[in-house]
Amino acid sequence: MPAPFTDWLCDWIAPRRCVGCDTVSRDTFCAACGAPDPIEPELSEDGVPIHALGSYQGPLAAAIRRLKYTPCPALARPLGAALAGVLPRAVLEPGSVIVPVPLHPRRLAERGFNQSALVARALAERMGLRSQPRLLSRVRETAQQAELDRRARATNVSDAFTLSARAPRSAILIDDVVTTGATVSACVRVLVAQGTRVIAIIALARTTGRPPLS
Repeated sequence: MPAPFTDWLCDWIAPRRCVGCDTVSRDTFCAACGAPDPIEPELSEDGVPIHALGSYQGPLAAAIRRLKYTPCPALARPLGAALAGVLPRAVLEPGSVIVPVPLHPRRLAERGFNQSALVARALAERMGLRSQPRLLSRVRETAQQAELDRRARATNVSDAFTLSARAPRSAILIDDVVTTGATVSACVRVLVAQGTRVIAIIALARTTGRPPLS
């Protein structure tokens, strides 16, 4: 069956919708919402480039909140696919894997899914890479990062993560929102300590109006 007809049939049965406002739209973000404004990559405290779809505001922030709290895990697929546009193919290395930031088991049980793992899987499918959702484990339950200042965030996630499988040669780390970079930096340090080169950090959004990441 030709792909265009298959796409038409799928859209007729279950029309694609804007991830920001849920109106019918063939694009990830409808014309009214508009695509997120691209933002320049930054460096984490470990010198790893951070790429994101855009700032945590407007329709993109609304989409992330819908994904996590409505909850609407199906939104992870179009959002993850959209991330393929911000991941430079030039940085990819043979055998690179995509690693999501893990949730603590209790929080995972409460929510029913890890949004970063779902986004990572969608991105991996689009990029032809392998996702390893269980490579990292969160072994210590931490306070909500959003409730803490920059210094407290770093302390909060210190020693919160561990490696649960054999370390890959290179990895791309995935998180939903990066603010100070404390959480992703904690994950990067665990991977690097086991010999993994973290070539990029990919996030759906970065917050604005915060201190520099490095």
